[in-house]
Amino acid sequence: MDSNPFLTTMKIAFTAIVAFLLLLTFWQGTHVEEQVAALTRENSALTDKVGDLARKVDDLKGRADRLDGKADAVVTMLASGARVGPADGGAKVVVPPARTEWGWAANEGLDAALDASKPAGTPGRYRNFVSLDPVNLIPPESKGHEDGLVGTAFGPQEKSFNPILSTSASMQEEIELYVTDAPAGEHWGDPYKYAPALCWRVEVSPDFREYTLFFRKDVVWQPLALDLSKYPHLRGSHPVTAKDYKFTIDTILNPQVEAASLRSYFDDCEGVTLVDDFTAVVRWKRTVYHSISFTLGRALLPEFLYAYDADGTRFPPETFGQQFNAHFYNRISTPGCGPYRMLPYDGGEWITLERFEDWYGAREGSRYPVKTKRLLVYQDNETPFLKLQAGELGILGLTASQWKKHVLDDLRPENPFQNGTFVTYKGLRPVYYYVGWKNTHPLFRDKAVRRALALACDVSTMAEKIFLGRLVPMSSPIFPGSPSADPDLKPLGYDLKEAARILDERGWKLNPETGVREGTVDGKTRKFEFELVWRSPSPEVEALINQYRNDLRAIGVVMTPVPLEWSLYLEKLHDRDFEASFGGWGSQAWDQDFEQIWTSKQIQEPKSSNYIEYSNPEVDRLSDALRTEMDVEARKEKARRVGRLLFEDQPVCFVGWSKTFGAHAKWLKNPIERQFKTRPFIRTLPMWVDR
Repeated sequence: MDSNPFLTTMKIAFTAIVAFLLLLTFWQGTHVEEQVAALTRENSALTDKVGDLARKVDDLKGRADRLDGKADAVVTMLASGARVGPADGGAKVVVPPARTEWGWAANEGLDAALDASKPAGTPGRYRNFVSLDPVNLIPPESKGHEDGLVGTAFGPQEKSFNPILSTSASMQEEIELYVTDAPAGEHWGDPYKYAPALCWRVEVSPDFREYTLFFRKDVVWQPLALDLSKYPHLRGSHPVTAKDYKFTIDTILNPQVEAASLRSYFDDCEGVTLVDDFTAVVRWKRTVYHSISFTLGRALLPEFLYAYDADGTRFPPETFGQQFNAHFYNRISTPGCGPYRMLPYDGGEWITLERFEDWYGAREGSRYPVKTKRLLVYQDNETPFLKLQAGELGILGLTASQWKKHVLDDLRPENPFQNGTFVTYKGLRPVYYYVGWKNTHPLFRDKAVRRALALACDVSTMAEKIFLGRLVPMSSPIFPGSPSADPDLKPLGYDLKEAARILDERGWKLNPETGVREGTVDGKTRKFEFELVWRSPSPEVEALINQYRNDLRAIGVVMTPVPLEWSLYLEKLHDRDFEASFGGWGSQAWDQDFEQIWTSKQIQEPKSSNYIEYSNPEVDRLSDALRTEMDVEARKEKARRVGRLLFEDQPVCFVGWSKTFGAHAKWLKNPIERQFKTRPFIRTLPMWVDR
């Protein structure tokens, strides 16, 4: 049957309309997806632009901070009489002022017209105590080699980078020495003399009870190791003033501050009086010899940082010490105004110091050649040795096993320690090892018993077989190179028979069934057994302790070694939670002071350095007398008498002085040619890099 033409046409039209609608719907869906994708791309691009703008804003803020600092520094210098003049090539430079009111040039006139009747704080009352050091540490050969990088070993990770709170030798010798600065510094050739540093003049009263410090007016604190956009109250340039010095001493004297060992040296300090922003008078209650070094050598802390919390709120006086102990900056860096600046520490493998180009010394010609110093944080002794071989360290003290394996035994021509790649050296360090007895413990109260235990320590064999000559037997804690050393006092020696005889005599009898000595103490019978804590790992120390343990066992004494990680080991010592310990002390290589470690008053001080709780009234008396003795020859004799008393008492078993066996890369120049007379002997200041 034929189709109706009209219906056929309508069907075709309807089909076309449906198809069109379906096509339109599909096209619109696709177009929406494309629009969404386009919008997403635009949003992403906008986000990138916003991030880029944020980075530019942060950069501009940083530049603004630096410009603020430079502007403030220029204003300070111009106010002090500086002028702007042309340099080579037409550039403009700030020329230090021809100082008349302050500065080294003013000293001659002041010393020529002294008048003690002037008011306190007025220059010209007493002769200038500081003098220019005739020795220039920077070798002329280093010219043209001022951009060197040197890596050195540091040690375990620090708990605090706060110079007042830290008692770490590594912190003091590798960071504070380079980053911080003090009113004056020791002469290189004669540590009894002082050279100007932060102070251009120092006047000392004849009785050494009043010190007047005249601070330079052109010193600024280094930029802090912080994102200052988060700490707006710390932005800008901050001058170093006498206020910072007073803040530092006040902080040390605060009993809440965890600095008992340092505070003991300031027991006789009355405090600091400010005359103006750049003049301070320090007064002491009595004449004490160490007032010289602790007044002039005390590194400053910035008040603008440590007096406030992270939000810029000043700490209240009632809780300042507690909040200072927990300050947010303690774990970040050490602030300073010295020749090097410490970058923020992130807890990693390296601590970095960079030369501070705005240091006043650099402006006056003492720009040290090493630009960057990297300090390796490590736990085991093999890590720094591998870094030395890889060229990441420039100088390193070697362990006995490393010295034997790589220097003595490996004679191959290609060995870098034989072919000149590394240069080896030796030297005695003012660091000694000891076995410390807790003197108040029932086993160790008797000095005769302590002497017997020391006689059982075969130091000579340990020095030769274990330390391969890196240990030198000792008699007392006075460094052999010190003017106070007693040449007639010899090491105790090794004698097991005498040790056993003394123990028998003192009532410690051998039990034949157990082979362990027993005695009656405080009415109770007890075995002669104890634990010894020590810092692990250290192969040489472990071998020494094991040999000592065997020798003690041979005379009926049982010692159980307890190896501990560094932080836990320190905690045990500070809390006096031990019976015996193996450790090391850095000694004063030149002059002597026994207050911190050997006087009984330190026993009651929490976290003080008299961990072993040693007490001898005569040592206390001589230590006090030594502190007030200003005559150098009389000081030597008193120090020797203390040394002899410590030898008689044997409060610790004096094991031996550490002898450095080290190596440095041939590209590191002048590393040991100019050693210092005070600790540390080897410093990177006179070194330079040629590679």
